[in-house]
Amino acid sequence: EYTNALHCSCRISSRQASLEFLDFYLEERDEIDECTRDYLQIDQRALCDGDVSSNIELNSSMTRLIFQTNDVITRKGFWLSMS
Repeated sequence: EYTNALHCSCRISSRQASLEFLDFYLEERDEIDECTRDYLQIDQRALCDGDVSSNIELNSSMTRLIFQTNDVITRKGFWLSMS
């Protein structure tokens, strides 16, 4: 389980890669159905809740991942593999 008030980021340098989510469970979407509480952002796409259902293909030379959490509720988190 992850902790509150996190801000983690990393960059992936690869012309082509695939992210496979082995597990994914973050805090639910907010009242207007957006990922503003706890989320994983991959470039401009924010992921939250348990709504990751497939691999994500990375096709740019540099991809930024940001994991952001608020200070209220925590969940199990995520586990991913890159190939």
